[in-house]
Amino acid sequence: MRSQVEGLRDQFLDELTQWYAFFIHTANAYELAIKEVTRSNRGVNIFYSAVRPSIKDYLASPNTLISTLGTYRDKDLQVWVFIQFVMVFETFFFELLKLLMANNPLSMPRKDKTLEWRIVIECADRDEILTKIIETELNQVKYETVSGWFKYLDKVITIGKLAENEREQLAEMKASRDIIVHNAGIVNDIYLKKAGALARYPKGASLEIPLDYFVESFRIVIGLVGDIGDYVAGKV
Repeated sequence: MRSQVEGLRDQFLDELTQWYAFFIHTANAYELAIKEVTRSNRGVNIFYSAVRPSIKDYLASPNTLISTLGTYRDKDLQVWVFIQFVMVFETFFFELLKLLMANNPLSMPRKDKTLEWRIVIECADRDEILTKIIETELNQVKYETVSGWFKYLDKVITIGKLAENEREQLAEMKASRDIIVHNAGIVNDIYLKKAGALARYPKGASLEIPLDYFVESFRIVIGLVGDIGDYVAGKV
């Protein structure tokens, strides 16, 4: 069991570092492209008509191209990779819960779970039934707050105050990710409630992912995956 937890930890640490490397390499590629457009003073033809004839082709001038590439580098890229950071952590967290509960079904906090008879008879054996119960349970937990996630994990395997400060920062990150994906980045009451005291913007503002926040987010998620993985591996 310990080796499984360590393997899960290492898998997601590697995935996070790959996303960060993708960010660095892509940002450098944009920078090189900006320098090349500046040097050559050449624009780029975008052939929309090749996809849909009714849409006119477009020639991006050198100045437009430089501005657009700068936006890709300084804004869009950071937002996209930030979303991946949060998604990778969430996947790690729930894969860890799934592993712990499958190994010790009695650790499941809610023991009154039921499955539809149709689902039960479609399962090949007890292990498949157990997997369905765990998946149904965790799908519900995913809709709880980040604080709720950690309270649930603490019931499965006691973690106490492990990474308590980082949990609050993660909650704000998750709130930021959700508002980007589901509300076009415009801050609303849902973000303010989820982010709590760490909310970075007022209601109605356009939420951004500046570079210093982006780097700090990477530090938080990679630290959480490592710390939680180390701690749980030491207890099982």
